[in-house]
Amino acid sequence: MSSFVASEIGLPVQTNYSSIPATLDNSSYVKYISQSPNGITSVVGAAVSSTVFVANNPGLVAQQFNNSQIIFDIPSSSPSEFLDTSETNLQFKLTVVVGTASSGTGTKIRLLGGAHSFIDSIQVLQNNVPIETISSYGQLFTMLLNASVSFSERTGMISAFGGEDSNTANGMEMPHAATGTYYYSYTIPVLSIIGLSTTDRFIPIGCMQNMQLVVNLASQLPWTTSCTAITTQPVFSSITLSEFFLNLKYVVIPSAVPALLSSAKGGKIYLKTNSWQNSNIGVATGSSGLQQFLLQLRVSSMRNLLWYEATDKTAACPNGYYDAVNNGGNNRLQVNVNGLLYPNRELNMVNYPSQCIYYFLQALGMKENLKSYGGTISRSAYSATIPSLTSGSDNSLVVPSGMSRGAPIGSDEGSVAVIDYPNQNFLGVDLMKIDSQMFCGQNTKQSAPYLIINKTVATTSSAILFAWCNMDVLLEVDIQTKQVVAYI
Repeated sequence: MSSFVASEIGLPVQTNYSSIPATLDNSSYVKYISQSPNGITSVVGAAVSSTVFVANNPGLVAQQFNNSQIIFDIPSSSPSEFLDTSETNLQFKLTVVVGTASSGTGTKIRLLGGAHSFIDSIQVLQNNVPIETISSYGQLFTMLLNASVSFSERTGMISAFGGEDSNTANGMEMPHAATGTYYYSYTIPVLSIIGLSTTDRFIPIGCMQNMQLVVNLASQLPWTTSCTAITTQPVFSSITLSEFFLNLKYVVIPSAVPALLSSAKGGKIYLKTNSWQNSNIGVATGSSGLQQFLLQLRVSSMRNLLWYEATDKTAACPNGYYDAVNNGGNNRLQVNVNGLLYPNRELNMVNYPSQCIYYFLQALGMKENLKSYGGTISRSAYSATIPSLTSGSDNSLVVPSGMSRGAPIGSDEGSVAVIDYPNQNFLGVDLMKIDSQMFCGQNTKQSAPYLIINKTVATTSSAILFAWCNMDVLLEVDIQTKQVVAYI
């Protein structure tokens, strides 16, 4: 991917859809494509015969899975073909073979977040050159999902197709108490320039060639477990992902070809879209005081910055890297971008957690109406703090331990199991100058941004700081050579 090119395309000439007749003629039609992988079609994880359950602690710590690549060709045959990005989805099947059933008290195995946690990263390639890469994909998807989809909406269709649980804020339960072979199918939307993004809804896919979607599967099994007592450990003979399909919707509009050609500038058309870039940094045990974390996020138009800290699986964080916590009592959180601090008054998770979640939701663009402030992030989930609280902390803050998280003082929420309701201390800042069709984010090409964090309590375990930015992307499509260049 390249930097933005010369200024004459700062306001790109996009596909001129306005010249297409409002009513399409009979030559136009829709076709749905279910594309199979062109290489590996199924993956089998290692048999799970190690310790699955540990009383009052998480099990399956660092259980290896299979980080294979599933590669899909994106077909293209005619300039009249347009990809409807709103309907792109990935479909696959999970097969679990339980060879030995478990017995115990309070035993539970959950999928982390949902079926998307089986994905470590995705790439969109053209002629084997990446034009999009999104890393830590499962964690990003979970964060965006839980910040926008409410409990009532999870009870609806999303739990039927995405592997989310219908009555908790985590993934569905996995079988273990009876031997047998179990099958689960999942169909999930794709975070990508060819899926969920602000791309012009119809991409002229017929003017592109040799396009591929590469799905890199998880290196660790995205399950977590809990129990209060265990008599017999389960054995999983095999865990298999198979029957992968990339489902695409094409709209074929022959009458659009003249408009497409007339909108070309120098034989090229430009599409404005956005994507995600990721930077992860280790946080050492014993970290305290003022910390600075340089983020390798160098883009021409950074729209926002989102981040959280997570540890390996512990009794306080049984979901591991899917548990976002206020690690070390952070009373100063700011982002330095080109010498300017965002926000100018620091965020403070110790004394003003309500301020922090408000800025996070603003960074997601949830500022149009009250309905946009939905999601599954409760007060206790957002205020989860480790390893301890400092004197004078906001009473919303709670310290999870023993696989559970108590209710904040003054709340009748009650204690909840963290395996069911993960810690969700997500943070973010809006970096858009104005909301516009223009490229109005912050340019970090010359100077990468860094996080300033002050920890009031020394951390007691190592952690990873996950960070993502949403960035503007300009796709340049050469309609003669069918080559695509992504400018970021």
